[in-house]
This record gives sequence, C-alpha cells and structure tokens, in this order.
Amino acid sequence: MFNRRHLLQWGALVLCLAIALVIALTVGNGGNKVVAEVNGEKVTRTQFDQYTSIMRLFMPQLDQMLGDKESRAAMEQRILDSMVSSMLIKQAAIQHGLQVSAEEADAFYQQTKAELVAMVGPEEELSRRMSELKIDESELRDIVSISVYADKLYNFFLGQLTEERVRAFWAENPDLAKVPAMLEASHILSESLEAALSVRERLLAGEDFAALAEELSTDPSAKVNRGSLGQIPVDTQDFDADFMAGAKALSVGEISQPVKSPFGWHLIKVHSRTDATEKSFEEVRDEVTRMVAETEFEAYFSNLRQQASITYKL
Repeated sequence: MFNRRHLLQWGALVLCLAIALVIALTVGNGGNKVVAEVNGEKVTRTQFDQYTSIMRLFMPQLDQMLGDKESRAAMEQRILDSMVSSMLIKQAAIQHGLQVSAEEADAFYQQTKAELVAMVGPEEELSRRMSELKIDESELRDIVSISVYADKLYNFFLGQLTEERVRAFWAENPDLAKVPAMLEASHILSESLEAALSVRERLLAGEDFAALAEELSTDPSAKVNRGSLGQIPVDTQDFDADFMAGAKALSVGEISQPVKSPFGWHLIKVHSRTDATEKSFEEVRDEVTRMVAETEFEAYFSNLRQQASITYKL
C-alpha cells in the first residue's frame, strides 16, 4: 500500500528525471565516447559528466561519494541508470504528444530557483556554485521544462483512471480509511546538550521557536521549514524512537527538555493533536486516485524498461 512518503518519492523522481533529460537536450552527441544507448539514442561521456555536475548542485554529498575510489564506480552506474530512465520517460512523453508552454516552464523555474537559493544560500552563493560546476542558468531553465514534461506524463495516467478502478483499490485497502492519531510538531536540533539547554532558556524567555530554529538549528532543512515537521502519526516508525517518546509526552504548546537522538539534541514543541478517526471514500477520493495512478505508472515504467533496448558501455 502506498502512503504520503511514496507520493513524495514521486516528486523526487520527477526532479531526478528532469535533471537527466536536460543533458540529453542541451548536449549534442558529438564524437565523445558513448557510455549507454537507449532504443538507439546515445548517451556520451560529455553528457554523463555534465549530468553529474548538475546532480552535484542538488546533492552536494555526491562530491564525497564520487571522490571515494571504492564507491565511485557504483555511484557512476547509479547516475547512468538515472539517465537511462530519464530517456525512457522522455520517449514516452513524446509518444503521448505532451507539450509544455513557456509560461508553465517559467513558473516551475522560478519555484526551483527559489528552492535552490533556500538550500544553497544567497543568489550570489548559488551563482558561485553553478560557476564552479560549469552550469549556466539556461540549463536550470531546461531542467524545469523537462520536469514539467515528466509531471505531465504522470498526470496523464492520473486522468486515465476510472471510478471503478479507484473504488476497487479502496475496497482492497481498508486501512486507507483509517486516520491515525496525529501531532503537529517542530524541533530545533543542536550538536551538544549545552547548546540545546542554552536555546531552551531563550525559548522559555519568550523568543519565537520558528525564528530560533531558522537561526540556530543544525538541521539543514530548518533554513526552509523553520523547524516545522508538519503532521506526524503518533505511531510512526519513521522517526527516532526516543524523539517520538519525547514528543508524545508533551502537552500542546509545551517545549521539551533536550532529547538525544543519533542526529544530536532536539528541543521539541507540539503545536496541536488530533485523535484517530476514519474517513469516507469521498473524503479520500483524490488521495486514493493518486495512489492508484502511481501504482499504474510504476508498472508502466517497469514495462518500459523491460521492453527497451538498453546497452551500457560505461
């Protein structure tokens, strides 16, 4: 059964496919060494290297992975696999006659650039990093354009679903009606107990939790979400057990004592709680429809790979 995490993974897939497709569109085949061939379409070493540079912009941790001799070969193969997948998606999108307007591409570009600035730093730092990786703004715009193509292909499957198929999926997965008890929480992560206690004193003195999370949290995502973790199922296994125990013990509005996890020391604040309940089909129709579309899209993509003529030469 699919859940919200699977839907978020689809968003990540769209972005990865988009990055790879950009390279296929912006770099000519040239006389460079061919590292893969997909249904007769070639991927050159130049395309592969430029794709890797763009991946490094979005995933700085790749610098270390590619610098390690033991992991480099495996990582390069994973990168090449991503490029192959992107080419299959591109070919499928073309077959379905999908088009992207300039307005759609520009809107997605502005959103992507804002997310990069939030992740990398001020625009000057983003420009410096792009220059270092030899990536220009036109490539970022192309990334956005192709991400819209990939998203439209997914939405194409969404639009093909029948009421009968969606209701059958609902009937086969009764847990979809169940909504667990939830809590909405934020946290501030510190490297040491002393630092966490210092932040807690400031919070108890009346300083704003979100502002301090953005300023002081060692969780990189806090620069974007200001420490918010959103709605969390009380019985989730996706968070550290000690963290969840600390969160569940809090009253609404209360700030925890520092809680230790493998990531450091957390200060947790619970903003709200809701009890477990059940929803009707009409209440979750859209969510169930997306789940079915994702299931069928994954099956479609798996079939694309099985039917494709793919040769690796890396």
